Amino acid sequence: MSEAKKRIVLAFYTGSEGYAEPAFRALRSKDLSCQYFHGDGAAEGSVSSRLEFSRLRLNGEELVIVEVDRAEVPAVVKTLRTSGEPSVFFGSPPPDRTLRSPASHSARTEPTCNWRSFPARLSEYEAALRETRADLIEATRVDHTITESGKWVLDNAHLLRTSIADVRRGLPKVFRRALSAFTGADGSLHVCELARRTVQAANNALTEQKLTDAVNAYQAETPLSIAELWVFPVMLRIALIELFDLASFAFSSDPSVLACRPHTFAVEQQKMAARKTIVEIFNSAADRLFC
Repeated sequence: MSEAKKRIVLAFYTGSEGYAEPAFRALRSKDLSCQYFHGDGAAEGSVSSRLEFSRLRLNGEELVIVEVDRAEVPAVVKTLRTSGEPSVFFGSPPPDRTLRSPASHSARTEPTCNWRSFPARLSEYEAALRETRADLIEATRVDHTITESGKWVLDNAHLLRTSIADVRRGLPKVFRRALSAFTGADGSLHVCELARRTVQAANNALTEQKLTDAVNAYQAETPLSIAELWVFPVMLRIALIELFDLASFAFSSDPSVLACRPHTFAVEQQKMAARKTIVEIFNSAADRLFC
């Protein structure tokens, strides 16, 4: 089974119901790679992944883990659901070997605003969007409930793709190289940092007045060149794409996101706020100011 097609399916059962073991036996009879954790933590079977999925169980829960090809996921989920009403999650096995804690999800490191890194970062965003959309489509095929943020991605992926393409067209290589003259000691572009600070200071609610005030306040101390002023709307788009955090959507389909199960609602609200901001800025203020 290739890594690209591999899926990890997790089914959490209430321990007192006794449904987990029959589901595990049924899957094992089909020669599938699966593992069963009893409520007391005892385990049967095995999967190739070395991640400690048992740590994701709440008190008293039983867990069935299945490692299968992408095409087999619907049949596996159907089997799991014929035995009780488990909470079922699935996704690609994470590349790392340890489950991240809730704190590590919020402690993200911002990409460096280096003019050389933009093409690679844009490609990463596009790849994350493609993978996320594919995972969401896969989830709908097994009748999973899709969050409002997930629905928005399915309906508006074209908006994100178009925005990424616009950024790429707005930053040709010659122009990126010219911007290298306006960097800090660490190589970060001043105007990129300005765009990030503007988005953060506006609490994701950007208006023409807030954009104007931010630029004027910055130039009162450090005048911006014509090139920097011209590229500012492009940097705003990049800052908003980063805010939306496409990688987090890809990660949200990853089984290890369940380490944050108690925090799911709060995370969803943050994504909804970011989504609303992107719609507004892409369709209104930034375009009216700088098109």
